[in-house]
Amino acid sequence: MAKRKLNKKVALIGSAILVLVIVGAIWVILSLSKDPQKSLAEAETAVLEEDYDRAVSRYMEAFGRAKTNELREEILLRLVDVSIEAGRWEQLVKYWSTVIMINSRSAKARYGRLKYLYIVAEGGRSGSVWQQVEKDATEFLEMAEEKGLLSENVSQWDVLVTAGQEPDNESLDVYLYLIRARATLELAMSGAVANSDEALAQVMADLEQVKALEPKNIEAYRYLAGAVVEKGKLDAERGLFSERDKAAVEAKTLLEEAVKIAPENPLSHINLLKLKLVFAQREPQTREEIKALEPEYTSLVRDFPSSAEAYIALSEYYSAMAIYSLSDVGLASLDKAIDAVEKAVELEPENVDHVINAMHLHDRKFSVYNEPENLRRARELVKKGLGLPGAQEKPGPWDFLNKMNRYRL
Repeated sequence: MAKRKLNKKVALIGSAILVLVIVGAIWVILSLSKDPQKSLAEAETAVLEEDYDRAVSRYMEAFGRAKTNELREEILLRLVDVSIEAGRWEQLVKYWSTVIMINSRSAKARYGRLKYLYIVAEGGRSGSVWQQVEKDATEFLEMAEEKGLLSENVSQWDVLVTAGQEPDNESLDVYLYLIRARATLELAMSGAVANSDEALAQVMADLEQVKALEPKNIEAYRYLAGAVVEKGKLDAERGLFSERDKAAVEAKTLLEEAVKIAPENPLSHINLLKLKLVFAQREPQTREEIKALEPEYTSLVRDFPSSAEAYIALSEYYSAMAIYSLSDVGLASLDKAIDAVEKAVELEPENVDHVINAMHLHDRKFSVYNEPENLRRARELVKKGLGLPGAQEKPGPWDFLNKMNRYRL
């Protein structure tokens, strides 16, 4: 009897131990199944196998199981890299924004989102996008100054690099001051700021910072001249008409300064000549004023024979000359404009903007002078342009611009 009771006790103890072992095993299995490292390893394997659906799924699984914000940030940045590799751009801004919510001091996420939005804004989707660019640049400047990052090179964070391109290569302070100035100037010119005078003052202050940091930065001089002209325009609207003329002289002086500082850069000369052409078109004797610029434009391509942009500037000059000339003189100017743009296409055959410019000029000559050869060439350029990377419909920050290029063609 005692022996039977002992066996029962042993059996109960054994059952209890078995239950504990089973519960422990279940706990271990559940713990392992919630381990983000297991999901991360599977995600990395899927990336190597180019199974991007599975990779994204496993990364998201790991994100949900991550215990620290540091790991969550790391996973989201890996998702950015995988999405770019897979050509899946639709979630990038969301990933970067989530990283910034987790860690507002993440330079990589801030730079990625800012550059993405800047490309979108430059592509033609302005308005609210420029506002977000200005906001992001301001926040990034404040954070970078606090963390001592302003002298860092942005190339370390640049993941938005297309085939054949190099990463951005400049200091963060120059990049941010220039981008904020550009965004604020765009907003001021469109009337999307509460106080235009304050906005333009901010633009000028930022660009003076760029000039001090990088004296040969031609973009700083170009946008500074634009801000000065815009300020003169606003003053003229208030009845201070002399201020517009003063602004024109100041803008010209700035661009002349850029030529002196960077004479080896064709863009410094191009920016100055373009401003002169704009001012010449405002004069009562427009045709004579434009004609007087011809030696400077021909010198431009003589000094920079390998610059496609120089030939585009020359083409724009002769195109303007053709508008203000009559009969045979107008035809000769249009032919010169076509020759110049065709040279630009020859120098940079993959540049869709050059192809579109050439197409329009050939079409213009056909429309005015009924030259069948120009219609044939225009059609050739349409076919060529539609095959270029800059005219392909694809997701990403370049999507709108590429669609517009196809529309223009």
